[in-house]
Amino acid sequence: MVRRKHRYAVVQLERTSSIALPYLDVKPLKASEDDIFKAVKIKLGELHGDYGRAVTTLGMRVKYLNEATRIVVLRARQGEPFKMMASTLPFVTSIGAESIQCTTLYIAGTIRHSLIFLEKRQKRIFKQVLEMFKSDKGQKKYKMSEPELKERILQITKLEM
Repeated sequence: MVRRKHRYAVVQLERTSSIALPYLDVKPLKASEDDIFKAVKIKLGELHGDYGRAVTTLGMRVKYLNEATRIVVLRARQGEPFKMMASTLPFVTSIGAESIQCTTLYIAGTIRHSLIFLEKRQKRIFKQVLEMFKSDKGQKKYKMSEPELKERILQITKLEM
């Protein structure tokens, strides 16, 4: 029996309307794992034809989806299927009715390493947002105390600390 190896791509889905905004977009993405899978599969068919679609979708799966942070972890078989999937991701421009932009953040060999990367990234973003709100300008704009802010950010990101 041959062991099948997989690769994992950590992808961030940003709304095209919120990319140029000066503030953090906290509105959750209204898409399911099936919607994301279908969008990638359709774009695979357009770019790589029937062969690419058949080879890639056999082992492709959405392993993790966080609607609040718009982070997705996609799994594909190692080798040509993963290369085709990874080359397709920048061309996925819509999921359902929402116009998006896909950014590949990290490529890992195991799901564990992709989740370690996500945890480190979320902690770094949490610290940046906290520093932004600690300034006088941030407190006046959002009118929140620091404990309220921490609670709100933890609710949004679903990060265990």
